[in-house]
Amino acid sequence: MFDANWLQALATALLGAVGLWVAQNLRRQVKVQLAQRQLDSYTALYEITKSAPHDRQVPLSRTERHDLNDRMNDWFYDGGRGIFLSPKARDLYVATKANLLSDPTKMKPDTLAYEMVGLSTEEAERRQGCQCLRHLSLLRAQLKTDITFHPGYRYYRRLDKYDRAFLRACGVSPWSSPWRRTLARYRQRKPFSCVCGLCDVPGKANGLASP
Repeated sequence: MFDANWLQALATALLGAVGLWVAQNLRRQVKVQLAQRQLDSYTALYEITKSAPHDRQVPLSRTERHDLNDRMNDWFYDGGRGIFLSPKARDLYVATKANLLSDPTKMKPDTLAYEMVGLSTEEAERRQGCQCLRHLSLLRAQLKTDITFHPGYRYYRRLDKYDRAFLRACGVSPWSSPWRRTLARYRQRKPFSCVCGLCDVPGKANGLASP
């Protein structure tokens, strides 16, 4: 006959194993549900930015930036969708949204804000609309990377100095994924031209191309 203590120990182990399996199964279900919520939230934010497509040839106007700011704000709080942003996406979102309506001389990064000081009001407005296109593009690239569709950086021929400075201002390394460049990605896409004509980039080729 089996020892009673041994049987008790075996029963305890079996119950523990069953409990662990149930707990892990519940965690998996929660993760799946959260992943779906994040996908739905990201999809909605991605759609909001459709007024700033990669092939747009004119900067965002102040009216358009106001509209984007309002819609992004509504998106963040409606249904609590903002809580599903990853840390990187959250920091990019906050900075991108702030730059939409910021005084041009107070935009992120500081290097861009400093250059705005020397521009006329009309030029600064145009430059701000142009840079906001880039920032929205960087945000979309991060969103796509978060949900592992593919590295968004492959849509860029290169990051220009303003892109790198903006990422750093958001606490994001321009040398980490999805921004890290490879030779194959470097050759994959042709750059888009600056749409404001004021960007200080060699050849006026900013490499703007959003996912």
